[in-house]
Amino acid sequence: MAMRFAPKSRSPLMKAIALIPFIPKTFMTDFWTTIGSTCYCPSYAEEGMGTDAWKERHKSIIEHETIHYEDFQRMGLLAFSFLYLLFPLPVVFAWGRWMLERKAYLVNIRAEPEDRRDNEIERIVESLWINYAWTWPRSWMRKWFKDNV
Repeated sequence: MAMRFAPKSRSPLMKAIALIPFIPKTFMTDFWTTIGSTCYCPSYAEEGMGTDAWKERHKSIIEHETIHYEDFQRMGLLAFSFLYLLFPLPVVFAWGRWMLERKAYLVNIRAEPEDRRDNEIERIVESLWINYAWTWPRSWMRKWFKDNV
């Protein structure tokens, strides 16, 4: 089964997730979200969805989301959901979420020119801390990315 794309703005599931109190206010407009074989695109990326030009324009993000799709296919719903949402805690030191996101974010870091990678690492570390419920300590994330780029 191939990954498919859908607009968040038309998804009842995405609208429901957006109502969860700790979900960032910009979830619908700024965040790409892959669940199962569907990648839900934020409103800014809906125009031209699925075309070759659109895929090229969002290449790094699509590669990031493809890693989540592949992990989900490999692990299945229960294991992936357990790791991403519950292990060991849903917030603060969520090792499962950190483990799954870090692989995907390496794609984004490696897509940057070498002289801008430190800035991209910093942007990602801050996003993982603020937008992903304090996934992992910032200094540990920063070090892991620098050691693995």
